[in-house]
This record gives sequence, C-alpha cells and structure tokens, in this order.
Amino acid sequence: MKVFIKNCLLFSFLLLTIFTAISYLQENQDIIHQHYQKQYREAFRGRKQYQNIIIGTSQALHSIKPSIIDSCGLSFYNFGLNGANPKFCEQWYNEIYRSYNQPPKHLILTVNWFWFDGSLLKRQFEQDAAYFPQSLFWKIVWNKPMQEWKDLFYNRYAFLKYRSSFKTMLTGNKRSWGIDERAFDRGFAPLYFEKKPNFKEKLTPLIDSNQVVAFKKLLKQLKQENVKVILIFTPEYLLAQQTQYKASETIQLIEKIADENQIPIIDFNRPAYDYLYETKQNYADNIHLNHQGAIKFSQALAEELKKYRK
Repeated sequence: MKVFIKNCLLFSFLLLTIFTAISYLQENQDIIHQHYQKQYREAFRGRKQYQNIIIGTSQALHSIKPSIIDSCGLSFYNFGLNGANPKFCEQWYNEIYRSYNQPPKHLILTVNWFWFDGSLLKRQFEQDAAYFPQSLFWKIVWNKPMQEWKDLFYNRYAFLKYRSSFKTMLTGNKRSWGIDERAFDRGFAPLYFEKKPNFKEKLTPLIDSNQVVAFKKLLKQLKQENVKVILIFTPEYLLAQQTQYKASETIQLIEKIADENQIPIIDFNRPAYDYLYETKQNYADNIHLNHQGAIKFSQALAEELKKYRK
C-alpha cells in the first residue's frame, strides 16, 4: 500500500512538473499574452504614478502612445484590450481597476461604429483569468455557479488556454500577432503588419441592448466618481467616406448617450484629420493604425487633450 501511494504521489508530481513546464513555455512564446500580463500587473499595483487611464478596444491598444501624449500635461497608462466591449470594460473597471486603485482623474474611452456589437467585439471577463491574482481568481470562482467554471479554468492555465498552439511551441517560434514588442509603451503595443484594406469586410453592426446598458452604467459610475471622461473615435482608413459610417445608428446612439452625460467626444474621422484617415501608409489594416500612424495620431490627440487637462 505504501508503495502504491508513493508511486501515485511521484506520478502526480511528474504530471504537475510537465504541466508547469509546458504552461511556462507557452506563456513565454506568446507575445500578446506577455503584453496583457504587463497591463494587468500595472492595474494590480495600485500605484499613483498614472492618475489617468485609457481603456477600450484594440484601437486604443494599438493607436494611443502614452509617452507622446505626455506633452498635453497628463500622464496616462494604456489598458486597451483586443475585443473589449462595453460589458467587458464595465466589469474590468470594477473588478480589476477599482478593486486596487482610486478613481482616475481622466479616462479616455475609445469607441467605434460597432461598439455595441458583441459578435464583433467578443472579449469576455473570464477570458483574462490567467492574469488574475490567486485571491481574485478564487473569489470569482466562489461567486460563480459551477456551470460557469469551465471558461475560468480553461483560461486560467496556459496549458489549456493555448492548447491549440502546442505545435507552435515545439518549434520554438514566438507568436507575435503582428506586434512589435520592442516598442511597448505603458500598455501601448504597436502593429507592424500590413493588410490590404478591404471595405467588403464592413458589416452593418448590431446594437446589443445589454452592451448599451453596460455602457450607460459605466458612464454613470464614472460621473459619480468625478472622473473626467473623453470618448475618442480613432481614425480609420477612409472611414469618413463610407456611407454606413455617416448614417451609423451606433454612432448616433453613442452621441446621444454622451450628450445626456455631458461627456465630450473627439472624432478623428472628421475633415480636420484627413491627413490621418486618407493616408494608407498610416495603417496596418482598415481600422488599426501601424506604429507610424499611431505616432501621428497620438501627437494630434495630445493637442486635443490640452483643452481638457484642467
């Protein structure tokens, strides 16, 4: 019996060792995973160094370079995440940021013409379980019904989260996702790939009422906390010339909600910024700026933000 127990313990130890080693390798070969990890660590530090934050979709993550907008007199950290939607942002702000930090003084929130479409912006809070501290992770597990545990545990461990990329790990090649890790800047991650613009990809976005409710809830809370919110439409290649953009119900709804909450909107797809949205060389694809474009955009944003720094 003792030999059996001993062998079971040894086998369990070997499995755990293999599991840990594979998870470590997968984590360190996925550049975007490493980047998200840095962003979450910054949120959990609760430092007062950055009293202004940026949240929103990949357009925030890849377009706004904090070191450049420092020139406006405000210092920001970029917490933009790929696929973030209103529901995700509202939960992230409360469960992550506010659990470890005081309310920011200024908050930039990037929005777009498909802001309320959860089928296009798919990020779920549970998707980022790998970055949660142990105490937060188990608190969330405890408060969730058992049938919702699957996503939390699948995303907690790299061995499960990146199981489909196991072959890539064996080659020793990093998954770059088109990101230049050498130019990370306070949460900003520049893109260096180039994809030919394809306007056929543009769809008529859905307006999910749950996303609208979450957006209103977040803005109401920020207003109660005396946070100065600024909504930003980042420039998109030739977007201003697209009929569906001009008649977008989503944009009209965003403007209506912003007006109700007395929140300013800065739209970089207006004629004054045609040098940004009409220059193909500024873009990685239809909606994402490359590093060169991000630098130009951040300089323009810094000038606009000077109006709101008081």
